[in-house]
Amino acid sequence: MMVGMHWFEFSDQSPQGRFDGENSNYGIVDIEHRPYTELIRGMIRGNAAAIAEHRVSELRAPDALPEPSQVVVNPGQYPDRPPRLSFLSSPSLPFEAFAASDASLLIGPAVSGGLQLTYDSGHDWGAGMTFVAPSPVATPSPDGAGMVADLDGYDTLVVEATAPEGLKFNVIFEEAGAAAPGSQSYGRAGDDGESFLWETQLGTGEATIYRLPLANLQPRTNWGNQDGKRVVDLKAMRGPIVMITPGQGEGTIAIHDVRLER
Repeated sequence: MMVGMHWFEFSDQSPQGRFDGENSNYGIVDIEHRPYTELIRGMIRGNAAAIAEHRVSELRAPDALPEPSQVVVNPGQYPDRPPRLSFLSSPSLPFEAFAASDASLLIGPAVSGGLQLTYDSGHDWGAGMTFVAPSPVATPSPDGAGMVADLDGYDTLVVEATAPEGLKFNVIFEEAGAAAPGSQSYGRAGDDGESFLWETQLGTGEATIYRLPLANLQPRTNWGNQDGKRVVDLKAMRGPIVMITPGQGEGTIAIHDVRLER
């Protein structure tokens, strides 16, 4: 399936180094444009081998894109439940912040109410926080590792936030037993440990209401059980997550509310 190769870069870096001091031998030629003959000979052999491999290969490129995996959401009917369920009121556990080794996230009160997230997004995989379920719908998980939330009966997640203009962030919705792909077991309370997310959201620089229908959830391919049944187990959820994608520097987000509605 390979269609080409790229070498970084044509010539070695300047003896004075780059703006940050990096001064490396990356080139096909040195700083005086003398070719590295051993490297070039290897490239010639590699290119010839690739051409020969293409000629004899029986693999063929696909002629159509695969259909995206569909996520099933079937909220139940609970007329006795309030029409709105806020994650900022009566949390069953303290809010959980997490970050890559080169990132950070601090949680504090916002001036206008709610929470303020002060972040350094780093360059690895970013930083974020989990909004644990409020006490009325949360119970200890059977394995004693946190809480399990019964969030059935709701069909839309609403995030009210003020984020810097253009900031990219993801909103994730996880089952209670979600863990890294390839884990030996998933699930804590009847779920199969899947993780889902919506399309990437953008900050507007002002207070914004993000309405996220559960029907628009997509499978998360880098976390959770990849062999799950692609059904959101609303009776055994961990809760929503707001995650800042990497490579965006430092800043703050004010979270005014995170709630489920029906």
